[in-house]
Amino acid sequence: MGAIGLRLAELLAPFGLEIIGVRRSPRGNEPIRTVPLAELDAQLPGADFVINLFPGSAETHRLFDAARFARMKPGAVFINIGRGTTVDQDALVQALTNGTLSAAYLDVTDPEPLPSDHGLWQARNCVITPHAAGGHRDEPDRLVTHFLANLARFRARQPLQDRVY
Repeated sequence: MGAIGLRLAELLAPFGLEIIGVRRSPRGNEPIRTVPLAELDAQLPGADFVINLFPGSAETHRLFDAARFARMKPGAVFINIGRGTTVDQDALVQALTNGTLSAAYLDVTDPEPLPSDHGLWQARNCVITPHAAGGHRDEPDRLVTHFLANLARFRARQPLQDRVY
């Protein structure tokens, strides 16, 4: 429930959703109900959507594993815009395949790019975006400028900038 979580809560507020944030240690001044990380498991069965914004760390490595997916409300939607390392992706494939989760939307994976033979690509209820979530005010202009520069490099048969292999 850091700065990105706070901004997400602001963006979701008009929809009248009950939003519960999770933070290692709530400060008490959050604008939404915020619980400690130790209470994550208790919150999962009631959530229609679980949006993972956790940073990568030893504490959050594969935080969302088979046991946590099994605790989620049947038919819940899982969204990961945090770090790919916070999710056990094989367990996520299983949860999507067996119907525990109705869908997953992933802007991050581990590794990036996700290998073409990974089971998440075959899961019909999984959408994977190219790690495009952002938050810069001038981001659309920067993306167009970057694309046009790479298009010129491509036409000139030069190596592309920022290519992900």
